[in-house]
Amino acid sequence: MRQRTLGGRSVGAIGLGAMPLSVEGRPDPEAALTTLHAAIDAGVTLLDTADSYHWHAGETGHNERLIARALAARSPADRANVLVATKGGRGRPGDGSWTVDGRPEHLRRAAEESLRRLGVAAIDLYQL
Repeated sequence: MRQRTLGGRSVGAIGLGAMPLSVEGRPDPEAALTTLHAAIDAGVTLLDTADSYHWHAGETGHNERLIARALAARSPADRANVLVATKGGRGRPGDGSWTVDGRPEHLRRAAEESLRRLGVAAIDLYQL
């Protein structure tokens, strides 16, 4: 796969936007994990997620937890090669709508919660 440089890191030119694995119409968790593993096996080294990628109220971070679960099952080399990009500043109250909150205090809290859910010491790429 062709590579691109992102923040000094080399990643595959094709990434996986993982949103469909957690929103309306999502697959069951095992099928979602199978999709993530297949992407990594195919050479995908950029996974895109967000704290707001979920379906129901109270599921904030569903997609981040799913990605963390998939990466935890991989070898250390696989984990080191995958760049996880996540986002904050959007919300989903559970009724299908989206909200926006770009206040610094909200983003700081959201980033800290994303760190915890992803199980990492640092977020590779954080986006508003």
